[in-house]
This record gives sequence, structure tokens and C-alpha cells, in this order.
Amino acid sequence: MNLSGNLKALNISSMKSHSIVSYAFLRSSLIIQLGELLEERHQDIVNMFAKERLSRKKLLIVLDDLFDVEQFEYLVGDRNWLRHGSRVIITTRNKQMLNNIGVDWIYMAEQLDDGEALQLFSLKAFQRDSPPKKYMELSKEVVNYAVGMPLALKVLGYIENDFDDGLDDHERDAFLDIACFFKGNRITFVEEILGGCGFKDTIRNLINNSLISITQENKLWMHNLVQQMGWEIVRQQNPKEPGKHSRLWITNEVCRVLLHDLGTSSIEGLSLNTFHMKYDIDIKPTAFNEMYNLRLLRIIVCMGNYKLSVSGGLDFLPDALRYLEWAQYPLKSLPSSFIPHNLVNLDMPLGQFEHLWNGLQHVESLQYVSLCFSKKLSNIPNLSRANLKCADFEGCTSLVEVPSLRFQQINEKNSTKIIRNQITSNVWSKREDLLRYGPLQGLKVHDYSLNLNECSNFKTLSHLSGGIEYIYLRSTAIEELHHSIWSLGHLALLDLNNCKSLKNLPEDICNLECMKELNLGGCVCINMFPKLPKNIVRVDLSGSAIEQVPSSSFDYCTSLEVLCLKDCTRLEYVSTTISKLKLLNYLDLSYCSKLKCFPNITEPMEHLVHLYLDGSGIEEIQYRSIKTLIGLRMLNLRQCKNLKSLPIGNFCTSHLEVLYLPERLELESSTFQRFEYEYYRDAYNTAKNSILNQETAYSEEGSILFGDKIPFWFTQQSEGSSIGFKFSSNLLEIDSITLALCVCVS
Repeated sequence: MNLSGNLKALNISSMKSHSIVSYAFLRSSLIIQLGELLEERHQDIVNMFAKERLSRKKLLIVLDDLFDVEQFEYLVGDRNWLRHGSRVIITTRNKQMLNNIGVDWIYMAEQLDDGEALQLFSLKAFQRDSPPKKYMELSKEVVNYAVGMPLALKVLGYIENDFDDGLDDHERDAFLDIACFFKGNRITFVEEILGGCGFKDTIRNLINNSLISITQENKLWMHNLVQQMGWEIVRQQNPKEPGKHSRLWITNEVCRVLLHDLGTSSIEGLSLNTFHMKYDIDIKPTAFNEMYNLRLLRIIVCMGNYKLSVSGGLDFLPDALRYLEWAQYPLKSLPSSFIPHNLVNLDMPLGQFEHLWNGLQHVESLQYVSLCFSKKLSNIPNLSRANLKCADFEGCTSLVEVPSLRFQQINEKNSTKIIRNQITSNVWSKREDLLRYGPLQGLKVHDYSLNLNECSNFKTLSHLSGGIEYIYLRSTAIEELHHSIWSLGHLALLDLNNCKSLKNLPEDICNLECMKELNLGGCVCINMFPKLPKNIVRVDLSGSAIEQVPSSSFDYCTSLEVLCLKDCTRLEYVSTTISKLKLLNYLDLSYCSKLKCFPNITEPMEHLVHLYLDGSGIEEIQYRSIKTLIGLRMLNLRQCKNLKSLPIGNFCTSHLEVLYLPERLELESSTFQRFEYEYYRDAYNTAKNSILNQETAYSEEGSILFGDKIPFWFTQQSEGSSIGFKFSSNLLEIDSITLALCVCVS
């Protein structure tokens, strides 16, 4: 069969426990790969046109380990869009599902009978014809699970052999924790949780025994058969009484235990996703009283038809807890009897907290705290004894101050700074996703960070110490920063955007040699351009009250790449020393209405690619300044109402690719690549007359691009005065057709 393309395998079976969240992720992954196949990078375009364009290709689609009809509908849907000759292959254990889908043909893989299957499994697991007596029942369950498939039996046999002979007790516990709770999580995160449980350094041996692996994204992974083998080991601990299992993750079993108060000291881990609940649950106050060995508790509250409540409060949470995740926690505080001395991770966003606990607690093990969007939380307990990696209080609008915080020192060997460029891109907010889907690993703030974004009443930041790298204080009411910040030797990002009460920063900021990004956008009380650290890369002062950028501003910050001064309506002067910024790539002076003169650039600036002057008070750009901007690709001069002259001819001979000129006419190009140009009248007429011979040939939809090449996105190209190409027959069914046409004229 001659196929037009191929896609990478997508792991469907791993989505069983995450419902609509993972279906959406799976579809998104599929769309991205379709985009690669269709040579289209924009996801919205792929999403809109994928089926239409793929219907012209002969496809082979393989859906491995499908388990319900909804998955098929989400990924394939109506098969009428598939071109004749395409094939969809589904592997599954659910024959009824295939009948419900209406497949054309079902092939049943050949199976071993029970005796042969048990013998094959035993040979691989125990190197003997039949299992030892103590493993007989478990072996029969495994054989039953593998439904006589020889390859599955061999794999499970090898796993069982490694599990029994190659692992100690701690490694077995770590393996079961990963199988039941942590598959797909970041390895560093899981290592810290397992380390807090006394299972330090267990992951390496699990990898060596081929029980788990690490993805390119540094996440833990295991084969589905391996994971399900782990599940089966847990189930066999007491098949008829889930309250005596060491780990609970199956929704109906968890609900039964919580509803009927069936918890025991055997339970070490419990995970519940409310999306899968079949009825409302009201957790009893005594639900956790007998679970005094509980190490891991995860309750994910997200969209669903049924509610989880704790109307009578909670009497008890086990002191053995290392990992506590409970989104939308409904109570004002944790139980007064709870002692968090073993707690490593506290992840409780969107809670009804007013406070966590009373008094000073021994929290030396605590590394991760997330209480984001807990709008009633008015104070944070003393965490000075904690050894933090991440503290996330975003959106806690009742919070006024945070006590002293101590962060871990950074392991330089494993440190990898990831700075999200918040100046030239939109800031992402996670609250809606948390409400809809519950906490996901991908939504977490990165390590060594303090996040107080959108804490609108927050005013006082106390002493900070340790290896903190990222501080987010966006849209807070803070007026001054604690002096300890200027001693944070690893601080790489300081986000103070929209802190309208913040005063000018002290010169001590120059001490921050690791600082890469400083965001003071919207800080309307900042009226002095700050001294900048020597290794700073990105600076945002947009919307501030600065009046000038003095000559000494850029003496030492030779690494600066992005400078945003947009909407600085009091700015009148920018020093010519800006030309010292040899790595400057992006300069935004738009809507600086009092800025009349563009600085005289005295030295070549080969890296300056993007220059925004739109809406500014610029009256003139001199030829000598343009001449030195040898790397300029985009210049925006829209709405420059005071602009009197422009050396347009020099732009035509430069490397400039996109030019926006002052308002007179607006021209727009077609769907795939959109450019808006507002042309200064004389410049526009000069350009138009040099290209067009007849007035009737002029089109209101077009654009002028400077250069000597036709852009690559025009797929049909030809030299000479004409070009010919064939329309696809599919286009004949479309009511109207839009053509994008480009002509290069010398």
C-alpha cells in the first residue's frame, strides 16, 4: 500500500486515568504531528484544515491499546473523511468496543491455553515449569491478565523475576509508588518525594533493571505491562478488601473506603480524581484516623457531575504524610492535630484556607508549597525552618505579607536556568486550567522560585535566603523590596510588572550578577532608569514614569538583548550610548509621545533586528542612524504623526524585510501571512509608482516588501513574466478562492 506519510506513535493507554484532560492533550499532540506532516506550523490552521487536507492522502492510522469508544470518536470520528485505500488499525482487549465502533474486520490473536501460559510465565519468572506455591495465586492472576499472549507472558515473567530477585524492599516500594502514582512526573520531583519516604537513590536501580525509563523531558516512564504488573501486585495483597491494600488509586475502591470509613494502617498511598466519581462523596471526619502509615495523599478535584465534600471537617491527617495534594480543599485549615514534620510537598491550590496551622512547626523536610488562588488565605505560617525549592502563592488576594523564607542552595552541576521571556510574550495564567482539570505536573512553577503574582493586597516581603532564582511579584501592592534580595547570588529573574506602588530600585541591584531579566513594566512610580546588573539580558520599563535614559545607563550591561520602554509617556531623551549595546536585538520605544528625536547611533548595531517607534513623537530619523542599523529587519513607524522626513531610499537598499509607515493607507495581505502597513503618503506614492505602470492594476489588498527574493511561503515560483500551475480538483467545490501573488521587480 502506497502511503503519503507517517506519524509517531502516541501512547493512548497512558491516558486511562486522566479523562478529558488527557484526551485534549492527546488530540493536541496529534495535531502537532499532523502539522509536521502537512508542513504547517500554526496549530489553529492545522486544527481547521487537517481533515480536509488529509482526506487527499492515503493514510495508515494505528490506534494501539484503545479502551473506549470516546477515544476513537475524539481522534478519528466519522470515517467518511478518509480517502479510499486508507486503513485504521486498532489493537484492544475490548471486543465489544470494536463492535460498537463498527469495524470492518476483527482478528483474534492466537492464545496459549491456561496450562501453557502458566508454564511459559513460570519459566521466565522463576526458571522452573510451575510457580512456587507462595506465588501461585499471583501467577494465575498475571496469566489471566495476559490472556494467553506469549509476548506479554514473557515480558511479565522477566519483570516478576527482576522484581523478586533484583530489588530490595525500598526499591519495591518505590516501584509500586511510581506504577500507581508517579508515572509521567518529573524525575527530580519524584526523587525528592521518594527520598522523603526513605527510598533515596532507588530510581537508578529501577532503571538498571529496565522497570522504568526516563523520557527526553526528564519524566519517569514505564511500559504499560510493567505498570499493570505493579497494579496487580498491589491488588493481590487483599483482593476483596481494598482498605487493606498498600495503595489505592481505582476510583470506586477509593470512594468506598472513604465513604464507609474502611481505611487501615496498610494504606500507604491514596489517589482520587473526582472526574471519575459515580456519586457524591462526603468524607467523614474520621476517614483518615486509621491510615496512620499514609505517606502519599492526592485528591484531584476537577470538572465532573459529582461533588466531594467534607461537611463535618477532618479530625486527623497522618503525620507520616510526605506528599499532600488536595485541590480546592474545602476547610479553613488543616486538622489541628496534624504535625507536618515529614511533609516534603504541600500542593493545595484553590483552597478555602484562612490559615494552614498554628504556631511554629518542624517543617525541615518541606520543599514544595503551592497554595495558589486560595483567596481567603490571609497569612502564611512560619516556614523559616523549611528547605524550600518552590513556593507558589499566586492569586492569594487576601495575603498581605510573607514571613522569612529559606530556599535550598543550588546544585550547580544539575542547575539549568530556564527564563521565560515575559517581556515580548504574553503571560500565561493557570487558574482556569486548575479549576477545570485540577493540578497537573505541567502547570507547576519551576524550581527555586517564589511566586506571589496577582496577590493584590500583598505589601511586605520579609527576609529571603538561599538559592532562589525566580521571584514573581506581578500586580502586588508592594512598595519596597527587602534588602536581602540584593544578596541573592543566584537570582536570575525579578518580575515586578504592574506594581503600581513600587518606588525606585536602589543601586544595590547591580550586585545581582546572575540577573537575566528585570520586569518593571507598569510600575508608574518608577521615574528613574535603574542601574542595571552587568549580565542582564531583558529589561522592561514600559508604562513607567522615567523621563530620560542617561548616558551612564549602558556602561556595563553589554549582554542586554531586549529593552522595552513602550508607553513611557514622560520619556524625552535616550542617550546615544545605547549604541554600546552590541547584542541588543529588540528595542521598543512605541507610544513615547514626548520622544522627539531618535538617538544618534554612532556605532554599528548589527544585532538590532526589531525596532518599534509606532505612536511616538519622533519627528525625524537621520540617515547616519539608519546606516549603522545594519541588522535591522523590522521597523514600525505607524501612527508617528509628527514624522517629517524619512530616508526611504536607504531602507530599500538595506536588509529591512518589514516596514510599517505612518498612517495614510492601510494594506493587508492574505490569510497565511498577515502584514499591516500604514504608509506615509509620499513614501507610498514613490514606491507604488516605481512598481506599477497602470493605475487600474493597483489592488487594495497587497504589501510592499523590500528585498530581492520572493518569500519562501509562495510555493509556486518562476522566473520571467508569467507562471502556470494547476488547481486541485478539491478547490472546485469552494465558493471563492483567494490567491496570494508576489512579484519581484528590479
